[in-house]
Amino acid sequence: MAMSTTVPSGVLEAIQDRYGFSEFSTEPIYSYYGGVFDLITREGQSYILKIARDPDTYKLEHLKAEIEFCSIVKEKITAFVTQSYIPDKEGIIIQKSDSVVFYLLQKHEIIEKKLLSAYDQQSIGKLMSIFHTNLKSFDHPGIGGTSWMREVEADQYAMLLSVLPEEQFAPYISPLDYTGLNLTKTLIHGDWHDGNMSFTDPPFLFDLDTLSYGSPAEEIARTLTHWDAGLVPVKQFYDNLLIGYGEGSCYKKSNKSPALL
Repeated sequence: MAMSTTVPSGVLEAIQDRYGFSEFSTEPIYSYYGGVFDLITREGQSYILKIARDPDTYKLEHLKAEIEFCSIVKEKITAFVTQSYIPDKEGIIIQKSDSVVFYLLQKHEIIEKKLLSAYDQQSIGKLMSIFHTNLKSFDHPGIGGTSWMREVEADQYAMLLSVLPEEQFAPYISPLDYTGLNLTKTLIHGDWHDGNMSFTDPPFLFDLDTLSYGSPAEEIARTLTHWDAGLVPVKQFYDNLLIGYGEGSCYKKSNKSPALL
């Protein structure tokens, strides 16, 4: 997707007026739905500005779910932290300017990608289990079922094939029959890889655009196929993910590999 390098002028004016920033600069980071920018005020405060151009109803409702999710994590989870939304002077988070929706996030420290020790790999599995177990009751109409999670390219399919027999993972790549496959369904992050997790203390898990309801098997499969393959051998990663995941109640109750949950 082409980088959107400019912030619409109406948004710049709205930020200045609604947040009281007398002067600030923006720098594009990434383009998705409309653009992600670094925003730095004259006083040196640093934020992330996310913009959605012409968002549909689903995107707006999902954004409300993301905000509620972050609130629940702050109240109930200590194993990791997630995004912090910045309200304007009136206490409003989701801002509108013409056909554009935007909001500000507190800028967190992002630690550079690194080679993962066995302990790091197991820690990721443990965090996944905590996420799937402790947030299982989270219910919001803005979150639908899994969508693009099961899009697996040929090289990613080959990666899974190097770890598991094809009959174990193939059913989880096409649209799922959760009832027929007797799969546990819970809240999943949907895009858990090294671009969306930072090994801070506590770990920082962000980019919530793909929060959805699905099987832990899907979460693990996507992590295996989307983590930077140069940073960890996939078979070792898979084994250590399961060791770490085994410390959580999702795994203990079923006595099955998460690939079969």
